[in-house]
Amino acid sequence: MKDRAAWDRDILGPGFMSRTIDLHPDEEGPVATTVVVHVPEDDPAMGGPGRPLRQHPDFVFLAIHGWNDYFYQVELARAVSAAGGRFYAVDLRKYGRSLREGQTFGFIRDLASYDEEIHACTDLVYEEHRGRLPLVIYGHSTGGLVVALWADRHPGAAQGLVLNAPWLEYHGSTMARQIGAPVVDMLARLSPTSVIPSGDGDFYQRAITAWRPPAAGDGDPDSADASAAATARATGAAANGPDPQARGEDSDDPFWTTGWNPDPAFRTGTGAPVRAGWLSAILAGHARVSGGLAIDCPVLVLTSARSITGETWTEGFRAADSVLDVAQIWKRVPDLGAHTTLVKLEDAVHDVTLSRRDVRERAFGEITRFVRAYVLGRNGPETTRRFDGVGAPRRDGAREAIDGAWKRETARNGDGVSALRRVDRAADGEIGGGRSG
Repeated sequence: MKDRAAWDRDILGPGFMSRTIDLHPDEEGPVATTVVVHVPEDDPAMGGPGRPLRQHPDFVFLAIHGWNDYFYQVELARAVSAAGGRFYAVDLRKYGRSLREGQTFGFIRDLASYDEEIHACTDLVYEEHRGRLPLVIYGHSTGGLVVALWADRHPGAAQGLVLNAPWLEYHGSTMARQIGAPVVDMLARLSPTSVIPSGDGDFYQRAITAWRPPAAGDGDPDSADASAAATARATGAAANGPDPQARGEDSDDPFWTTGWNPDPAFRTGTGAPVRAGWLSAILAGHARVSGGLAIDCPVLVLTSARSITGETWTEGFRAADSVLDVAQIWKRVPDLGAHTTLVKLEDAVHDVTLSRRDVRERAFGEITRFVRAYVLGRNGPETTRRFDGVGAPRRDGAREAIDGAWKRETARNGDGVSALRRVDRAADGEIGGGRSG
């Protein structure tokens, strides 16, 4: 790392460091984003005898999480590092490490507003690696939608996209989105933070935390089942986790034993409130994808081989996407750009990188092959572009010009989001650079 002093030890422990980047404030006050970097030489799970570490990375990998989520997928980071990448992840504004007191969790009214933190992160990457490494952007679920729209608005900014179960279309059908969008948009204009009723099932949370239905004797402290649960707790296994040996599964696979244990302060088990302004932004993003994007770099899309729904828990929830309709994702993949690859993974859950071990390894292998074939195989040096905070490629004085324009627009309009959009468009003409939308 170029400047370790600028980074703090992250909540994930040794091998992970993080830093906060202040963004432009909004109507709720100060806003920030958090960048996490994997430092494999400090990671006890990396290196060691027979596992030499690469001294210099071949590419940069920037991961963006989904709705009601944050970065904690340590195996993804380690897989990217082992493949020769320098892994970064971002907790978007009002999520995870970036959530501040008094903020509305995950709320945003325009997905393009995330350009600010994405560009702040690519600026940081540029500084760390002098702009000489190809950039791969990764997005999961809602993050996949954000990344796809960003890449379409900023051609040439990335050399590859990896989308993990990207939310590219509304549940059910395009017609359902087209019928519902006007109602949602009207509510978003009248009361943007109004909560829209949604399902509160926790089956996906159960799948990624190694949950199992309580056994008949769990309530009896003297029962064999209760004793087994106590043993599981003492050995670090999930008390309600399924028995991996009985299933013939890996006894040391976290998917079957401890689960992934996301921090409940950062990821709620039954889902966060869905607000009208946020949903309106999502539906607008879906409409843009359905109209066809023009992403100019290779795109890899990873999904489960099937989706599952239901009111009652079954073991099938451990082997399918219980959050999104994967058939709707598949339908939209050709609309992303001219070079797309779709991989359907048997037995994968919604976040394929949190699935059972053999699925995770297949997913990591697909990512590695994609980067080697379509990113490292097609790019020379000086491939990482540098951005100012709201969208235009950086030139001398660009940050100062943007900051001043943003402050002037905010003073006139009192709306930080709309001001950013206006300044972004002005920057394209006055400061130069990529297309924005």
